[in-house]
Amino acid sequence: MATDTCSNIIDHEIINVLIFNPDRFFSQYELYDIINKRLGDIKKNEFITAFSTIENRHKNIHRFVINKNIYLVWSTKIRSELLISIKYNKFNKHIFMTDDDYIDLINDSLGEVDTLFNPSELLNDDMNAIHLLVKKGCIKTLMRVLNLYDVDMNIKTVTGSTIFDIIYANKDMEMLEFILRYNFNKDMDNLKRLINKQKNVIRQLQFEKNKISIYYYISVASIILTAIFFIVLIIII
Repeated sequence: MATDTCSNIIDHEIINVLIFNPDRFFSQYELYDIINKRLGDIKKNEFITAFSTIENRHKNIHRFVINKNIYLVWSTKIRSELLISIKYNKFNKHIFMTDDDYIDLINDSLGEVDTLFNPSELLNDDMNAIHLLVKKGCIKTLMRVLNLYDVDMNIKTVTGSTIFDIIYANKDMEMLEFILRYNFNKDMDNLKRLINKQKNVIRQLQFEKNKISIYYYISVASIILTAIFFIVLIIII
């Protein structure tokens, strides 16, 4: 019973720390130090149990594994927004995200309907989502991004590297084949759209021409009928 009571107290303290610091990422060690100072000498195994399961019992608490460290954060934001906001929150400046963490961020973003994910926006100091996916050889995720977003594949990294520079540096022939095939298919689609647009213009011009022809024949027929009417009228008179 005492153990249950202690766990509830630790739960309560963790929630208080998180709620009063929204959007701030707390590692297991940070939270333990804070709560241990408040409550005195707490048992580490009880704290770890509470820390490991608390998001299952309370809303708006998110768990992240970033650079092999586990963090908890309280927020009403979706996961991808929280990860993107790390670099803008002064309390999270100490958190260093690896390329793999950014890949997780991209996958989280693709799974969230309401996210404002922009694959052309810089994720780290040098690369956007497309650059990172190419660098890490994530063809399936890259394919999902390209199917969902209209992306400029010619954007360079901050240091001036193109997508092909990244591919050649990694000697990733599979990624090279995928990008070349994607660019070819995109060019073909653009060409088809251009041809269809031209066909539509020709059809419209032909339609207008036919309308003019019809109006011309109607006018001629009207003049002829009018002339016949007057001739008949003159004969009768």
